[in-house]
Amino acid sequence: MAGSSYRSAGIVGTAECFIADIRNQQMLQTDLPTTARLLDLPQEPWGNGKGSTRLIDAHPSLDADEWDWRLSLATLAENSEFSPAGGVVRIVTIASTGPIQLNLNGTCHELSLGMQAQFLDSDHAEITLGGQEQYALNLMVRRGRGYGSVETEQLRGQRVFEPTDLWHRIVVLDGSVRLEDGTELGALSVINPAQSRLVLQADQALLAHIVVAAIH
Repeated sequence: MAGSSYRSAGIVGTAECFIADIRNQQMLQTDLPTTARLLDLPQEPWGNGKGSTRLIDAHPSLDADEWDWRLSLATLAENSEFSPAGGVVRIVTIASTGPIQLNLNGTCHELSLGMQAQFLDSDHAEITLGGQEQYALNLMVRRGRGYGSVETEQLRGQRVFEPTDLWHRIVVLDGSVRLEDGTELGALSVINPAQSRLVLQADQALLAHIVVAAIH
């Protein structure tokens, strides 16, 4: 793929493989703006006061007890444990410089920008910050309800996303990208390609490509 290169996601944990063959799964599309700044989305403080969540999307309902999957941006303000969400697989991707120490079932992992961890809701996961607020993409999929994946990609030059029936979003983690109309999007911007052909240009950027497929 000219101008771009995929790199290891740095996945750690004991979760079952939720990065499945999603190309053959039917995906439910939802209506979102073409682009948005994640930090402009409404912010919901955590009950423990140690962070907050900006919801990017959820299906089929925004209700905490009814969604099958949801994607959000977490603001990590203090050391904290991950709260139980009820039978889900999480893919947490660091969206700031880090480093963040993740203690997963007693084993410590150091994560920085673009690295991720995948784990079950039943795993014990706790984060320790280095005294600085951090951001993380948080994809949660209920087991048996869908498949999810997050791939990080270094982009230098041009990248084309062809039309697909799968639900997918692109988040700029670092650097900036340009759309065909000249619009420039900086770090912590989300793009909804919908079912159109999307062309991105960048001198240097780090992208996260999130795909979710519902099981029917």
